[in-house]
Amino acid sequence: MKILVVSDYERRGGAALATSLLCEQLVVDGHEVHHVHCRPSGAQEPWSATILHWRRARGSGSKLLRKLTPRSRRRTGDQRAVLAAFAQTIDRVRPDVVNFANIHGVLDAGWSDRMLALAAATTAACFTMHDMWWLTGRCAYSHECRKFETGCDAQCPTPTEYPALAPELIHPAWLTRKLIAQAHPNIGVVPASAWIGREAAASVWGQHPTRVINYGIKSDQYPALDRAESRRELGINGDAPVLLSVAVDWGSPHKGGALLAAALAELEPIKPTLLLLGSGNVPPGLASDRVRALGYNANPRFKAAAMAAADCLVHPATAENFSNVLMEAGVCGLPVACFEIGGNPEIVTEGVSGRLSREVTGAGLAAATRASLDLGGGTQAQRDELRRHIRQQARERFSMKLQAQHYVEFYQRLIDLRNPGSR
Repeated sequence: MKILVVSDYERRGGAALATSLLCEQLVVDGHEVHHVHCRPSGAQEPWSATILHWRRARGSGSKLLRKLTPRSRRRTGDQRAVLAAFAQTIDRVRPDVVNFANIHGVLDAGWSDRMLALAAATTAACFTMHDMWWLTGRCAYSHECRKFETGCDAQCPTPTEYPALAPELIHPAWLTRKLIAQAHPNIGVVPASAWIGREAAASVWGQHPTRVINYGIKSDQYPALDRAESRRELGINGDAPVLLSVAVDWGSPHKGGALLAAALAELEPIKPTLLLLGSGNVPPGLASDRVRALGYNANPRFKAAAMAAADCLVHPATAENFSNVLMEAGVCGLPVACFEIGGNPEIVTEGVSGRLSREVTGAGLAAATRASLDLGGGTQAQRDELRRHIRQQARERFSMKLQAQHYVEFYQRLIDLRNPGSR
């Protein structure tokens, strides 16, 4: 099967990483994969790639004209140029199916949801729901807002949050997606979790072919490391509990930095050491001698060492689809404390691989952390056995080969819908 995958980045961010891991497995399974993205990873990848950006799509004369064009019209011109370049890519590759991932990270590069309509007019097409952007007028997570069900508009409660959009453009953006859905009833929807699948069912895509497919993970990249050696490697001394928190960017409001600080304050009698992995500034309230900021490091071996050194992953995010870091904790055998939101309950088994707090507060997260630290029993041998059990279950469940198999089955379904009798 020839598969064209469209993603804003190759490896940057959880959605792009999940997409690239899927592409790797599809190549291993014998499929031909072509990747369209805005910025390359810089590494040698096992697929052919096309870079789409208005700077490449518009000639030098157009670039000069663009500078003289009002900002409101530049966006339209950039999108037209990228659409034309994307049409040429589809014509050159001639894919059996086009799979969109996240694209909202590069809207300033001329990308738009009209690329999905163009693909669907040519061949079988679908989009993977790494977040809610494809359902809404602009937001990645709607939280309590349900406007996406009937029509996002200028009264959006979070127009300045990423991905920001001027209020007057929000309803037209939502309406564009509604019109695309109506015009192309065979566009497939791939929610990464059952939770976000329910959100899709309540949206303009509710009647479209849908299949929930969880992410997979390359578990062999996360070795089972010795706890004491990992602690020495990271310079951790003493017997106090070690907690780990991970976010791509701690500056994001959805990552729960303030709630993490509040939970740590609630845990003060325990006096844990906190390992903080991720980019951005250390969240306010966490700058203390018990916090070790490890910076951003996507290397699986480094993450495995951090998880081997820790006693619990404390995950304070307030919006999640199907969290990569929760899967990583699973394949490393690390118990988890997190909120019972989004797809978290689909990854973390309450009382087995972690504890979930229904209360989205610092106190609730602290209580879940205490309970998670108590999982497995009082001895190190009992805790080691618990970690082996968590690791085994996660490695069986989050198989990359199983994920790719489910995608290929869904791709074939979409191809058959478009071309009855194509088999």
